[in-house]
Amino acid sequence: MKAFYFYYFCSNGFRVAQRGIFSSSYKIKTNFITLFTNSDMGITKTFGFAFRINEMADILKALGNPARLKIIQLLMSNPKSTCGDFLEMLPLAQSTVSKHLSELKRVKLIKGKNVGNNIYYSLNEKTWQRVKDFVLSEIVPSEEEN
Repeated sequence: MKAFYFYYFCSNGFRVAQRGIFSSSYKIKTNFITLFTNSDMGITKTFGFAFRINEMADILKALGNPARLKIIQLLMSNPKSTCGDFLEMLPLAQSTVSKHLSELKRVKLIKGKNVGNNIYYSLNEKTWQRVKDFVLSEIVPSEEEN
């Protein structure tokens, strides 16, 4: 039997690594090893970590920009905002704000709804709750550990 690895991209933007084994009957058996995000992090940095850890690292990396944090803050105070609303509050060009919005949409922290010529952005509560739960359970030490 001979093992091999191959990679392909899923429609959700994740690169998947699969390990296959050629058996004596020439049938290929595969099983998932891990998922890699298609971002700046290379294979060597994400390989071997659980999908949840890689996903949260990607989301937290997106939150590591002050402009994106301000966008999240503005969406918390005004749940349905357009790009123009952000332009009034941020000292950034329209193209820069659009790039930040697309990055936040890529990690599914915000969602956009087309209404006419405008896109109304709102927080994705499901993803935001998962991030909060992860930080509180995995990063912040519990009272028992102290």
